[in-house]
Amino acid sequence: MAELLIKAVDATIPDPTKDQRGCYKRGDIVVVMPDGHTWGKEEGLPKFVIVKIPGLSVAAVKQYAESEYPLGDRSQKPVRRRRFKVPIDDLPANIKNEALNTGVVTVSKTKVANYVKDKTER
Repeated sequence: MAELLIKAVDATIPDPTKDQRGCYKRGDIVVVMPDGHTWGKEEGLPKFVIVKIPGLSVAAVKQYAESEYPLGDRSQKPVRRRRFKVPIDDLPANIKNEALNTGVVTVSKTKVANYVKDKTER
């Protein structure tokens, strides 16, 4: 099983370019860890939500924690802290409520692709 640490609130700084490039935003996938990872006391509500995905390997979702680079060129500075996000407010009500009330939610591996969005796709 993979576990995703999702940012539950926006982090911001005044400079808009640095803000987009360097700050995690609500729904950003911060890190992907294996099943049973011991999360730190700060890795929970109100700043973060943990999403557990039974039957899905870390390798299968690791790309969700990648930054966005101009034209995919990793030799350049990232243009966005994370390319993928889980739009928390667009989740089905039962999943959203569980995540925001308990800080942990379990979703099936067949459903996770429905919840992860690529920010580069308009």
